[in-house]
Amino acid sequence: MRLRNIFLTGLCLLLVPGFEPSVGARNTGTITKIESRRLPAAEVKRRTLEQLSRILVLEPYPATTERPKLPLSDLWFWTKTRETFIPGLCAADNVTVYFRPVRLPTIGADTPTAAESIQAKTLYRFVVPPKSPVLESRNLPFGRDNPDCRKLDPQHAHMFNAPDEGGAVEGIWLVGEITARLQQGNADFKLSCTFSEKQDECVRFVKQMKPEEIVDIDRCQADANENVTEHCIEASTFGQQLRVFADGYGAKEKIIRVEADELVTTADLRAD
Repeated sequence: MRLRNIFLTGLCLLLVPGFEPSVGARNTGTITKIESRRLPAAEVKRRTLEQLSRILVLEPYPATTERPKLPLSDLWFWTKTRETFIPGLCAADNVTVYFRPVRLPTIGADTPTAAESIQAKTLYRFVVPPKSPVLESRNLPFGRDNPDCRKLDPQHAHMFNAPDEGGAVEGIWLVGEITARLQQGNADFKLSCTFSEKQDECVRFVKQMKPEEIVDIDRCQADANENVTEHCIEASTFGQQLRVFADGYGAKEKIIRVEADELVTTADLRAD
């Protein structure tokens, strides 16, 4: 949490007019734990912000022929893609910096603004899909990341949201396992669809779901009972959603029930 706060505060400072790192301090491009505790706070901040500036890439606003009419409200950045502690699972942070006008009345897109807050969200992509829900970990020290992770451009690669690395592994594995069992005809779990009571129609719908098309994974409310290992995972594409109720974790995880729903995705035109 402390490192996250340094990251968020630092990015805002980088974007505030008038903030400049000190030029006289030593520039190594790295920092150690000992240095972070012994060096003056200003030097620790300088080094941290300098490193942040190297890994953040601005996401350009889509090209348009029309001149914007509103003051600047936000900018989007991506960090460079990295491999997480789970082998083959890549991640990048989507960072939004929010701005507010520093003078009133505003004068449209020429209004001076300053950064006031920030939001960061981690998105994931597998370059090596999980073969089981068991969490494997890279050996410490990590060493070099998987080169396929480094090649990913998060602005164009399909990435998905998940609560954490463990949720990413479990969600993608569950969707793959469910569709594989339905394809093979050996599903041993209950399946239902909110939009149809016909089992064959429901099976066809779920079989079309692909792990590589998942856009969001989240934890959901499990049934109220005394079984503390029963839990719920929700996985969605742009047109489908699965709520998976499972018992146990890791190698002992068993799929109990699956509920499927059809989603309709809409988008609003953003005022500029």
